[in-house]
Formats: sequence, C-alpha cells, structure tokens
Amino acid sequence: MAWPLRYPSQESHVFPKEQGDMVKTTLSRISDIVRSNVNELLDQLEDPEKMVRQMVRDMEVEVDRVTGAVGTAVAGVRRLQKEQENQKLRSEQLQSRARQALEGGEEELARQILGRRVMIDAAADDLVSALTEGNQTVERLKAQLATLRVDLDDARRRQASLIARIRASKDMAGKATSTGPTEESNDPFHYIRQLEHRLEHNRSEFDRLRQRLELSDLAQEATAEARSELGEDAVLGKRFADLDVRQRVDEELAALRNPDSNPAAKS
Repeated sequence: MAWPLRYPSQESHVFPKEQGDMVKTTLSRISDIVRSNVNELLDQLEDPEKMVRQMVRDMEVEVDRVTGAVGTAVAGVRRLQKEQENQKLRSEQLQSRARQALEGGEEELARQILGRRVMIDAAADDLVSALTEGNQTVERLKAQLATLRVDLDDARRRQASLIARIRASKDMAGKATSTGPTEESNDPFHYIRQLEHRLEHNRSEFDRLRQRLELSDLAQEATAEARSELGEDAVLGKRFADLDVRQRVDEELAALRNPDSNPAAKS
C-alpha cells in the first residue's frame, strides 16, 4: 500500500514553528552580544580629544627633530665647503712655495712641497663626493620636513572635527552591526591611521638619513685621528711610496719648470 505524500505547510516550512522562534531568539541574542562588544570596545578607547591631541603633539615633536637634523646637515655641508676652500687656498700657497724653492735651486724641497700639495688636492677631490652626498641629504631632509609640516597643519585644522566625528561614531556604534563597516571617507579613525603610517614612515626615513650623517661624521673624525696619530711626516712618507703620487709630483715639477706649457702652473 502506497503511503500518501505529505508536503510541509507554509507555516512549518523546513522546521517547526517552535524551532524557528528559538533560532530567531538566538540570532537576536547574538546581535545583542555583538552590539554590546562594539560599545564596550569603543568605551575602552582613550578619550578622543586626548588621542587626537597626542597625535598632534607627536607630529610637533617629529617636526622639531627633523628641523634640528636639517640644521645639523646644513652645518655639515658648510663645514665641508669651508674645508674645501681652505684646501684650495693651501694648494695654491704650496704651489707658490714649490716654485720659489725650485727657482732657488732646492729641487728636493720643491718635491716635498709638491708631494704635500698632491695630498691636499686628493683630499679636495674626496670632498667633492662628500659634498654631493651632503647636499642630497639636506634636500631629502628638507622635503621630509615640508611633508611633515603639511601633515601637521592638516591635523591641526582637522583636530576639532575629528574629535566630533569620533564621538559621533561612538554614539552611532549601535547601528554598526546593521549598517556594516563604515566607509573610509566617513571613518575618522581611518584618517588617524593614515597619519600614524605617514609619521612612522617619516621616522624611518629620518633615522636612515641621520645614520648617514653620523657615519659621515665618524669617517671624518677617524681620518683626522689617523692623521694626528701618524703625524704629517708619516703620512707623507706613506704617500710618497706610492708610484702615482711620485708621478704626479714629477708632472707638477715639470709644469713649474715650463710654465708656458701648463697655464695652470702660473696661478
């Protein structure tokens, strides 16, 4: 005997009414829990005004740091420029003395003087790359400082509106579960996160440039200490042992003997 087929009524659908009510109740409770957790999370946030003002203070501190670094870098470049000018003047003076020594028949003395001049010219050549790198560092720091100042001014202008929007977002937290995530354009926290990322990037760039400045200063100090410990004569003796230096001295000496063949030797 065939059993009659029974289809679920529209009321019972897939599960009985009692089970449907139970599911609705459970979903409602989950929704309440989620809403409660969102409110609790927002309540645990720092005071909005304090948070935004702290962000502005952090940016002010960073602007001061980079401003100081720019000043240090500019001073370093000016020091190198002054040293380069002094070396050029010293080179010209030594060339004049070497010429006088040669004219007085003191060829060996002229060679020693020209050897010192070759060293000074080599050091001046080394300063060219140091000055180029120093100027590049200054420009990068200035660009970073300009960016930070723009961000700081923007944060100051938006400070009041940010506080109001954050407080409004806390008041509207109960609607978060039904409306979905807040769009970035309407999310005040998104702007703060952007500032935090940019501030962190600027800090990393600043630290990298500062390390370059420190390494440059350490290299110059090490060179100065080495010259001081070895003494000028020891350095001269070491350089004179180099064939290239001797060849350069011979060229300088020949130029002094025949100034017409080398216009630069007349200076």
